Amino acid sequence: MPLDDGWADAIVADLPFGQRIGSHKDNVKLYPALLAKAERLLRVGGTEVFLTHEIRLFEETLGPQWKIERVIPLALGGMHPRLYVLNRLNARASGGAKKGSHKTT
Repeated sequence: MPLDDGWADAIVADLPFGQRIGSHKDNVKLYPALLAKAERLLRVGGTEVFLTHEIRLFEETLGPQWKIERVIPLALGGMHPRLYVLNRLNARASGGAKKGSHKTT
């Protein structure tokens, strides 16, 4: 993407669930690449909102540069995706997004 580092204040994406579009195997490659690109484009302190049904993959892909602010469980056509609201931390920050460290509402 021909955009400067820290260009965006917010990023919103409806990620592929790997059912109708793509596959779990595709998402194993896509999710880390997407989060790396988002880390580059989003300014420190920026907000990211992602919708995904690949709960485990998404949470395992998050690194210490992301803080989970909120997780909103949804019901969508028999599926139960989650809406993740993340905050971009400094890349050198310790801790960050860890499973179980977020509020589900």
